[in-house]
Amino acid sequence: MSRVFAFEGGDACGKTLVTNYVCDRLRENGIDSVRVPIIEGSQVGALYKDTFIRGGVTGVAQAAGMLHSVICTIDQVVTKHVNEGRVVILDRSLASFGVYQFKAHGYHWVKDIYEKTIQNEKSNPYIDYKTIFLDTTGKTAMQRILERGNPDLIESKGAQFHESIRQYYKEIFEEYKQLAPSYTVFTDDKTRAGVCEMCFEYVLHNV
Repeated sequence: MSRVFAFEGGDACGKTLVTNYVCDRLRENGIDSVRVPIIEGSQVGALYKDTFIRGGVTGVAQAAGMLHSVICTIDQVVTKHVNEGRVVILDRSLASFGVYQFKAHGYHWVKDIYEKTIQNEKSNPYIDYKTIFLDTTGKTAMQRILERGNPDLIESKGAQFHESIRQYYKEIFEEYKQLAPSYTVFTDDKTRAGVCEMCFEYVLHNV
């Protein structure tokens, strides 16, 4: 049984939709739950993401700021909710940092810090989370991004980039078994409603 469920996947895989849906359905079933985005879930992270989206943070500062944001969210926000008896639905996890900063951007200097962070956070008895991977091809991700319009800096990089992100997730899951998903949903051939319901049923049976 788990109190924390982290939803992972590239841009436009459906994380926001699914995490909101799962959280709402849990509440309907009498389970106290809260949705927490891994970056902007803390005050530090919210300030960082706003600056990042506007293109105000790049390079080393970008990687350092993101990792700091993730750690603050887990240590300050997630732990608090778990201690108070809530089920936490995380939008992204430590896996995202590895994918975007270590793999996609090549900031190899963060590897040691990243691995130590994984070790520290996954040894925290309050943060023993299960990961659900929303597996979406780069082509489908880009189609969804274009449909909803107004893409941000990362979303606008094209289908090939998003397919690379998909493969980087698989590499991170293979290299860091602690982050590997306990449940994977391939979203390309399913309706959004179907994906939401599958994820809710999984969480409900494991909470």
